[in-house]
Amino acid sequence: MAVPGGGGPGIILCAGQEPAAAVFEVAAHLHRQSSGAARSRLLWHEWAEGRDWDNARALWLWDHSPNHVAAMSAARHGVPIVAPVGSWVHGLAGHYGGVVGYQTYLEAMAALRGMLAFPRLRDELAARVRACSAAGAALAPRSAFELSAETK
Repeated sequence: MAVPGGGGPGIILCAGQEPAAAVFEVAAHLHRQSSGAARSRLLWHEWAEGRDWDNARALWLWDHSPNHVAAMSAARHGVPIVAPVGSWVHGLAGHYGGVVGYQTYLEAMAALRGMLAFPRLRDELAARVRACSAAGAALAPRSAFELSAETK
């Protein structure tokens, strides 16, 4: 099993509807700011396999669409979530932590850079987001419990 936040590429899992142009700018900046074996990469959450979830530094929800499946998968795997302020997922942050809210894409980029650059911060948030899993499951709609090909 991989060490959360450990070496290797900084995987940021992504979820949301069609991304705004600013999402591409953030992705390009994150890519430019990393290099070599530590180069960050963004990966669509539905394409992630078990080892990707284990190595993910964060789940980035780039819009307000309620993606319960991605959020609950992140919580179960201890992956901190970066979500827009006012979203369903961000509401859990006030009670448990582990979710970093943002109002602008610049704030999202800063939060994601923090997850990549400071493994200790990422690990602290990972411990907190696991507590969101049980509460989130109790509040999530039935669609959040659909079967998927997710592996552990």
